[in-house]
Amino acid sequence: MGKTVSGLVGIGLLVGIIKKDKRIIPLILWMGGVFVYWYLVPNGNLTHQYYADVYIPLVVILAAIGLTWIWDKNKLIALLIILVLIYNGYKVSSYYYQRQIESDLDIKIAEEIKQEIPEDKKIIYLNKGNSVPLSLSHRQGWMLGEWPTDVAVHIWSFMEMRHYQFDYIVEPKHKKDISDDEFNIIKQNYPLVKELEYIRIYKYQ
Repeated sequence: MGKTVSGLVGIGLLVGIIKKDKRIIPLILWMGGVFVYWYLVPNGNLTHQYYADVYIPLVVILAAIGLTWIWDKNKLIALLIILVLIYNGYKVSSYYYQRQIESDLDIKIAEEIKQEIPEDKKIIYLNKGNSVPLSLSHRQGWMLGEWPTDVAVHIWSFMEMRHYQFDYIVEPKHKKDISDDEFNIIKQNYPLVKELEYIRIYKYQ
């Protein structure tokens, strides 16, 4: 689906430039802003899907221009592209992946977080590059990653995070992206308060 949409975006951009349509200028400026945004927030853009909101409208508009141009030239090809988009959209939707989603470990972890941690509490989730359980549990917090966007996998980073007044540390049992030596030091100030099937919960005492 990404390749099809990217192709339409490229066609839409070229059509606007070749026709010297002044309406393409705001879109080009918007695209420039997206590149600046990618430069400033590279890790966040790859990790958090909602960060894509800033360029999704741009992609949709340019792809629509490209598809309209193809429709005017050859309606049969345009119809085939539309069918490909619909099929690929279905393939990546929750309708297709519902069974896989229901059995996903992140959902089970999120359910235990929701069960044990109040909504107004902040969490550090000991998994690198995976904020899905936080999103699914509707809890604020941080995952492990590159400082200062996320929490570095070192004791000093956790000490710094005290300024942000986090309340709990959540350790997924299947994978903990921090060394045992570092985590043993952390646990001296954040002892275990609850152990569930999929997670362990630590709280400052």
